[in-house]
Amino acid sequence: MPRKTKLLANTLKAAKNEHDLSRYLDDLDQDESWIGFQDYYFSIPKVREQKVADIIVHSGLDRTYAYQILNGRRQNPGKDKIIRLCLAAGLDLEETQRALKVSGMPILYPRDKKDATVIFAIEHGLSVISTNELLYQNGLEVLN
Repeated sequence: MPRKTKLLANTLKAAKNEHDLSRYLDDLDQDESWIGFQDYYFSIPKVREQKVADIIVHSGLDRTYAYQILNGRRQNPGKDKIIRLCLAAGLDLEETQRALKVSGMPILYPRDKKDATVIFAIEHGLSVISTNELLYQNGLEVLN
């Protein structure tokens, strides 16, 4: 169990009543910095149901680099890499936004043209390749 998770488990174990539990849960809603991308990513049932190798192939990322992200050895992979992995696993917008948030990346912003296009792609279940084609057709930078 990762150190942060162990600390959280001990804090939760020390909760003496429902009020302590409620306060603990509220704190989790306020600050998700305790969880890393890989912990969150693998907590999603859609991700666990798929082979990691298949997700990596669909992401279009370098295999070694992707494995480093997913096993936590590569910290701060960047917004585009997170989005690629989310698209590859077929995550919905809420799951993708949370993945970005726990990674310390800015969430997708509908007023930004690239972000709006990515939101559209997520909502329509597009692949990484189709998303990049859509970005390119609209004169926007593709996901790197």
